[in-house]
Amino acid sequence: MRLRFDASGEWVHGNVTTPITWAQQRTGSTTALTATPASPGVLQEFGDQASWGTLVLAAPNATGLTWQLGQDTVVRGASAGQGVLNNTSDTAQPRAINDRWPVLGFNQNLGTVTPRFPSAQFTVAIGHVRTPALSYLGTQLNPWWTHYWSTWPAMLDWFVADHTAVAAQLEGRIEQRRGAHQDRPLRHGGAVRREVLGVARGILHPHDALVPGEVDSLSRLNSKKFAG
Repeated sequence: MRLRFDASGEWVHGNVTTPITWAQQRTGSTTALTATPASPGVLQEFGDQASWGTLVLAAPNATGLTWQLGQDTVVRGASAGQGVLNNTSDTAQPRAINDRWPVLGFNQNLGTVTPRFPSAQFTVAIGHVRTPALSYLGTQLNPWWTHYWSTWPAMLDWFVADHTAVAAQLEGRIEQRRGAHQDRPLRHGGAVRREVLGVARGILHPHDALVPGEVDSLSRLNSKKFAG
């Protein structure tokens, strides 16, 4: 069994005529594929989408993992036709998102999978790294994660190593708070909490507070501040 996963340049900017660049790198535990606008518009938006920052698509290093950066039909065709990707990066960059539609792709060979011999997990991490996060009274503020890690690869390695345990702990806390309530509003409370946590992003505030904002938008912020 083989699994393919890719993300297109449309994740990088709301205007498909925008030139972007891409690259592959190894972090401590993953292969990371990245794409970013060639000329980012810092703290700007287009079509309610951030015009700066780096798209990160990463997978833990494992036997059978291959990657490729390039035209959508070429990358997807390689995965479908030969079952592996070529571990290569298209050199025709920067170029517009709609110019041969570049994608960041992974292919994982899981080998033979049967009920008695299930496959190993195939984990893909996807994120959008933006520094600064916003401007507050003329001061550019960094995202909350910079409080703990000096680089996004360090944060990525932590996430990949710890996400299963953290997700289990979070699910346990959500279910505990939800309790045995059977009425509809409280029964759906767990889903609401998961949604909020999934789209929220944290920002370092001058007074060391956490300002939550919508993950894909610069303009949608919560005016309330929560102690960090």
